[in-house]
Amino acid sequence: MYRDFAEVLSMADGVFLLPVFPADEMPIEGVSSTLIGDILKQKGHKGYDFCSDMDEVVTRICSRVREGDVIATIGAGDVSIVGEKIQQRLERKGVTLDAVAIKA
Repeated sequence: MYRDFAEVLSMADGVFLLPVFPADEMPIEGVSSTLIGDILKQKGHKGYDFCSDMDEVVTRICSRVREGDVIATIGAGDVSIVGEKIQQRLERKGVTLDAVAIKA
């Protein structure tokens, strides 16, 4: 499945990867967001980076977002919080959002 994620994400201008947090299951040895990052690197994608936590990813996205950008957060668990935090921070900065869809 991680190869499919990497394939789709390779089409994005920017990708921020968070650590994998298994929901209600034991972590699987060797399974991490690095697997996706490695494939992006192999494909020559230069616009990806790893973030240590949700606060870091929110800060980094909000510092890079420009008019006309589309931001998508994908993942399990409470990753929908990232979208909400991005929306709140951008609105505090006075950025007008054309559309927002947040689904947990």
